[in-house]
Formats: sequence, structure tokens, C-alpha cells
Amino acid sequence: MVVKSFLLPNTWNGRLMQRLEGGGCQVFATDLRLHIPKNTLFTYPDISVVCGEPETLGNDDWNLMNPCVIVEVLSPSTRVYDEGIKFGLYKDIPSLKEYVLIDAEKIRVEAWYLLEGQWEQKVFEDPDGSLHLRSLGLSIPLLEIYAGSKRL
Repeated sequence: MVVKSFLLPNTWNGRLMQRLEGGGCQVFATDLRLHIPKNTLFTYPDISVVCGEPETLGNDDWNLMNPCVIVEVLSPSTRVYDEGIKFGLYKDIPSLKEYVLIDAEKIRVEAWYLLEGQWEQKVFEDPDGSLHLRSLGLSIPLLEIYAGSKRL
């Protein structure tokens, strides 16, 4: 389980960077902290995507404030927090358009899209299907997301 939890964000991070290269969006991994001003939360999402110029807290380049997409890989120890409390806090980020939860134990991706002020959920479980990241104009096959996760 631990191996899968680390492998998925690393695989995803590289694939997103390749797909977004030269398009004005940047992908950030877990070592970049996210600051949510409304509730003063600091957290470390597995992956954050910013389109346009990254906004940081003061002169601190390690505290990102304007992601448009956040990706979390669910593990047994983080699942409840990532699906509930953390998502509730992330909703306070004005720039956030999509929140993606990748299950590390089975092929299942849950995507939340902000559409006309309301969050709408779509679940992707068909291994032959694709996750649609609308704000980035990308469709990524689920088999590509889970590439390297041999135990799934």
C-alpha cells in the first residue's frame, strides 16, 4: 500500500508535466505547501496545478495560493480527511476549479468540478475510460493514471 501511495503521485506528476508543457500551466508536487487564506490552513496536496502566474504568500515561494486543480491520492489513513474535511477547506480557494481523488487500492478516480458555483461529482471506474480535466483541456486514460501500480 505504501508503495502505491507514493508511486501514483510521482507517476501523475510526470505525466501532467509532459502534457502541460509550454501551455502556461505548471504542476507542483507534494513538497510545495498550499495556503488557504480564508481559513488560514496550510496543507500539502499530492499535486497542485496552477495556470498563469503562481501566487504565493508574501515573499515565500513555498506557500502556493492559487491552484486550479488539486489531486490527492487516497490511502486508508488519509481517505476520510481528503474526501471530507480537506475538500471542505479546499472549496475556499477562489481559483480552484477541479478536485481529483485517486484511489490507491483500486481503479477509481473521483473528480469534482466547479460548474456555475456548484460542485459536481463524476466517478471514473472503467479501466478503459478516461479522466477529463476540463479546466486543463485534458483527458487522461485511467490505465495511464495507474501505470506502474502492478498490484491493482
